[in-house]
Amino acid sequence: MRSVALLAFFGSVLGRTFTVYNACPFTIWPAVFTDLNVGNAVPGIETGWEAAAFTKRTFNVPDNWKAGRIWGRRNCNFSTNPGPNSCLSGGCNGGLLCDSRTGTGVPPASVAEWTLNAADGLDWYDVSLVDGYNLPMRITNTASCPVADCAVDLGPDCPPPSKGHSILLASQLDASLLAPPI
Repeated sequence: MRSVALLAFFGSVLGRTFTVYNACPFTIWPAVFTDLNVGNAVPGIETGWEAAAFTKRTFNVPDNWKAGRIWGRRNCNFSTNPGPNSCLSGGCNGGLLCDSRTGTGVPPASVAEWTLNAADGLDWYDVSLVDGYNLPMRITNTASCPVADCAVDLGPDCPPPSKGHSILLASQLDASLLAPPI
């Protein structure tokens, strides 16, 4: 079974409407971060929430959202540890509600990234594994633009000691922590 945390966006007169859909058969905790050093437009949603399996949440994002990120966190317990290690993967400073200045997410985490209405007038988006992998992810849209995704479970291909755990795969930057150099 393929599970994907699905992110969709489409334009409207008042900005963009984003929908985060948890297509996984388990709970995830989506998180949102805006780099306020790049711009001051922020989405109309809190910086973290719980998303039960097969649920969605829709919110508005300003047309000029710069340096935005959305990612999913797994296996979280905010009551005993409200800090960046409150989740097995993707945690952030602040716990459930990621800190607006430093809550970018702790690797490994699959990340959806946006810059809307960039200097060239275009929207830029991607699914990034630079911070590692923890969930399959897909970005869809209503403008018939290409779909950005990493919609497969990379867990079985992880190096030891993460092999067999479907939630952790560090980026190449962190690979030395998991396995000897090749």
